[in-house]
Amino acid sequence: MATLCFVGIDIAKLTFDVCIHGSKSTRQFENSPQGYRQLLTWLKPHARQHIHVAMEATGRYHLGLASLFVAEGLKVYTLNPKRLKRYSQSQSRRSKTDSADASLLATYVCKHHELLHLYRPPSAQLAKLRLLVRRRHQLKEHRKQELTRSKELESTHAPCLKSTKRFAAFLSKELKRIDKEIQEAVKEDEDFARDYKLLMSIPQVGDVLATTFLTEVDPQNFNWGKDITAWLGLAPLEYSSGSSVYRPGRIGKGNTRLRQALYMASIGAFSNDTWKPWLEPQQARGKEGNKLVVALMDKLLRVCWGVLKHQQPFCHKTAFGA
Repeated sequence: MATLCFVGIDIAKLTFDVCIHGSKSTRQFENSPQGYRQLLTWLKPHARQHIHVAMEATGRYHLGLASLFVAEGLKVYTLNPKRLKRYSQSQSRRSKTDSADASLLATYVCKHHELLHLYRPPSAQLAKLRLLVRRRHQLKEHRKQELTRSKELESTHAPCLKSTKRFAAFLSKELKRIDKEIQEAVKEDEDFARDYKLLMSIPQVGDVLATTFLTEVDPQNFNWGKDITAWLGLAPLEYSSGSSVYRPGRIGKGNTRLRQALYMASIGAFSNDTWKPWLEPQQARGKEGNKLVVALMDKLLRVCWGVLKHQQPFCHKTAFGA
């Protein structure tokens, strides 16, 4: 039986440190195609189908290496940096260096690889659409900031006020341009066009939520509705111990872009008659305020997941059980 090889890679902008589990030494490579080739040569003595590689999801710095490794037949895991931070604390590690982080990643993937999801590089079309949708989110945030500044400057500084208004107007034009490019990208791909149409069949789901869901969620990663609820952090987290420690349940954290899109759609759903058969029983059971909004976000999330998972348009009877 072939021996498995576990590799930890700590990636920075210009370089990355590599450690093989069981080895006390690490090696540093340049974060470039040349460095990738050198690393593959260094790993050549190990059978590629038996190499498990763990790296942190660090913005975009890890994408090139992760995609190349998958193409070469290696098993790759991209991990949330917070998970590694908590793991490091559990191991009582105090020092933090690139080489120490690489060693920690190698140890972590050795012990927990059976519980981790393999990294799957997005298709070129998905990568393009994801960048466009995220860029729209960035532009909206910038515009909101400029509009807030313009209100603050209304009665104090006219030249700055004019500047903020010009910049806000520019951002509005750029948003329209990005929206057009997003629609063109959706139409270019048959799968996106089909899934987009399915999502738009859901009452109160608009372009922003549909395209955000398409780019941020892979429905096949979740077997049950409760799984995607937990992933997005909409499930209440219990905190209690014995009879003296108790805190009211709070929702966790999750994908900010998707949560914002769901929130805006949920607020609109309160005035949408289609959602009344679901909302009224919830209100009758005493749910109100933020609890009701979160419950509605969760329901909308599950409906979006369901129509894509089963490739069926919105059905009132299936969604609301009536």
